[in-house]
Amino acid sequence: MKRITIWGFLVLLGLAAVWIGGPFYTLHQLRTAVETQDAAYLDNQVDFPLLRDNIKLQLNARAAQATPPRWRDSPLGGLALGLTNQLVDRLVESLVTPSGLLSLLEERTLQPESPSADPEADGTLSEAEREIRFREARFRFEGLSRLRVEATTEQGEPIRVVLSRQHLKWRLTNLILPEWPDSLLDSAQGGGDV
Repeated sequence: MKRITIWGFLVLLGLAAVWIGGPFYTLHQLRTAVETQDAAYLDNQVDFPLLRDNIKLQLNARAAQATPPRWRDSPLGGLALGLTNQLVDRLVESLVTPSGLLSLLEERTLQPESPSADPEADGTLSEAEREIRFREARFRFEGLSRLRVEATTEQGEPIRVVLSRQHLKWRLTNLILPEWPDSLLDSAQGGGDV
């Protein structure tokens, strides 16, 4: 009886370790994929169909939000918004790929603080420059199958991602886009008469 209790406790402890440690291991794998520029490795850590759907929803909602109210009620405005949604969908389908995500994350996290003074530099980052560093990171579990990560890079760029558990594997399922500046929304909503 004592053995069964010990084995049961060890199994529960192992499951808890997988549940709590799994997303952090996935974050480590994502970081490694970006640092080594390995698109195939990144593809294994990201649910690209779900990520594309989530980014499309964000961009389409922001396009609708930026549309002036008088345009939303007109048939021509509805047509323009429909065309915008189709354009967003096609752009996201073509750009949100393993290589596209690597480029975006590299730009947001790996850019050196100051450009090289060496005129012979070829523009590539050294291994030391390729290491991802964050000033701060916050993690928040949202239920048993979702982890939200909010981080700030050394360059001050915010990165917000969501990891979701799919069976026993955790994968990146959402990249929360930065907020649009109020000035952009104000100019779109109250901008000149068209």
